[in-house]
Amino acid sequence: MNNENVSAPLMDKISLYIELLWTTSRGVLFPHLLGKAPYYLKEAVLNSMFGFHLCQHPLLQHCHKDLARQMASHMKTLIFFPEDVVVYAGDIDNCMYFIHKGEVHVLNEDTLYSEKLETILYAEDMFGLEQGLYLGNGHEYTYKVVEYSIIISLCRDDWIYLLDFFPASKNVIYDRTVTL
Repeated sequence: MNNENVSAPLMDKISLYIELLWTTSRGVLFPHLLGKAPYYLKEAVLNSMFGFHLCQHPLLQHCHKDLARQMASHMKTLIFFPEDVVVYAGDIDNCMYFIHKGEVHVLNEDTLYSEKLETILYAEDMFGLEQGLYLGNGHEYTYKVVEYSIIISLCRDDWIYLLDFFPASKNVIYDRTVTL
């Protein structure tokens, strides 16, 4: 990265992140073997690990269990350290996030230099439902990690095609989001 003229502060931040990642998980984010496993096995493991986030959600719990199982196979594990920002207010990333471990502050940024704590999210909470369901919606708040956190992301582009195979669940999701 030195050859690509990456700034020294950014290099320091990258080095710190790699060091913290190594310290907390020996650098393993997703087992390589699972990535090479047959789809059905990968799906079963990811559903076992993260499917409860979908099954316990007030909206998604009413969907077909096979839809939740297949959605879980598209979940990605993200590691964040204290003061890391998951998303900034206004970001359009088409993803919903589930807090698997840790604590996240929901911040309302009045100006570039001012932020107000709106609420605190803990393990098993989620945010970004609207962004994960509808195209082009920006996040209303900034989400900042307070402690070492594992956050599971589910991006719309990865799973939305599944709704074509579960029309009843599609109706449940979109009818109920209107009332939320």
